[in-house]
Order: sequence, then C-alpha cells, then structure tokens
Amino acid sequence: MTNTLRSSKKKHFFIVIFIVYISCTPPRTLLYLEGNPELKNKINDIIEYSGIDLNMGIKIVSLRDNKTLYAYNSQKLLMP
Repeated sequence: MTNTLRSSKKKHFFIVIFIVYISCTPPRTLLYLEGNPELKNKINDIIEYSGIDLNMGIKIVSLRDNKTLYAYNSQKLLMP
C-alpha cells in the first residue's frame, strides 16, 4: 500500500468516528432547564433519587402569570 492510500484511509476513519461522536451527543435544546433555581434543585433531587431511568419532559407553568417555573426537556417530542 502506498503512503497516500494509508493516509486517505486514516483520514476517512477519523471522519467516520467524528460523525458517530456528533450523532451521539444530544442537542442542547433537549437539555434546556429553566425556572426558579431553588425549585429546580428540589425537583431535580426528586428525579435523581427516584431511580427512574427514562426519557421525560416536564414543564410547570404558573397559572397566575403564565411564567415558567420549571422546565426540563420541555421542547422534546415524546410519546405520551
């Protein structure tokens, strides 16, 4: 094999690895957290200590002023 062919194969290998790496990382919008820091910490602790291992989206909105109190993956499309 020539050095050019080896170099080309090595280059293609790294491109494939890079594409796989990028495709495995979640988009930032799916990890969107919003709301009151104290409330976020309490809810996140409940979720963490529950031992539930699943995809979920949560959004809590104030009925008084329509302000988001807590949001976790709220833009993610999930099966109900």
